[in-house]
Amino acid sequence: MVVPRPRPPRLIRPVREPATVPPPLTGPWAPTDRRLDHVDLLPLPDGAVGPEDVVVDPSGRVVSGDEDGRLWWWPVDAPPGTRPRLLAETGGRPLGIEVDPSGGGLVVCDAYRGLLRVTPDGAVRQLTGTAPPVHLANNAAVARDGTIFFTDSSDRFPVSHWKRDLLEHRPNGRVLAYRPGGGRAEVVTEGLYFPNGIALTPDESALMLVETTTHRLLRVELPGGAVRVLGRVLPIM
Repeated sequence: MVVPRPRPPRLIRPVREPATVPPPLTGPWAPTDRRLDHVDLLPLPDGAVGPEDVVVDPSGRVVSGDEDGRLWWWPVDAPPGTRPRLLAETGGRPLGIEVDPSGGGLVVCDAYRGLLRVTPDGAVRQLTGTAPPVHLANNAAVARDGTIFFTDSSDRFPVSHWKRDLLEHRPNGRVLAYRPGGGRAEVVTEGLYFPNGIALTPDESALMLVETTTHRLLRVELPGGAVRVLGRVLPIM
């Protein structure tokens, strides 16, 4: 299944804003930890590019995606250089990938198709897409009761033109929640500047998320969606 890429809005409505300054590369950000210089690599197939996220599924397989809509998996304890096998084709652009606690599969944020559920054998089911429309599903966090909280980074620009959202510098993003059996997503909070990575606190009383445009770390209270700024982080792309 191939989903047509939507055309981006023709006009950018830029807002004049003061330049944001990311934290300096000192203290915990100092570039002295070089362990990643010697990691073992699990490459994508030739021609596949753009892995956005990686997860270890309940069976121990390593799963990642590419910008052509495919999900790939590597066997447990795969040695360096192992080529992956095809798990599924979403027909869109998979970004964030999380383990689905309800059935051992995966929850996938597809930038074009919305929120997806992918079974261990590769079947793809669309969970969202309407009510309200999901424009740029980016990253998700799954609660113990199965509720999926996820960032919808921009309601104006598709992922193929995400830089336009940053140039516009308007709060076009939001956080949505999909509840099991609901068949739709609901707005948790909106008015965010390209919200990206998201995670639940251990007691699930709040969400932690980052805004790409402002370099801000936010806490979103549950329920209610009240937002509190906790500080600045390095830019998240």
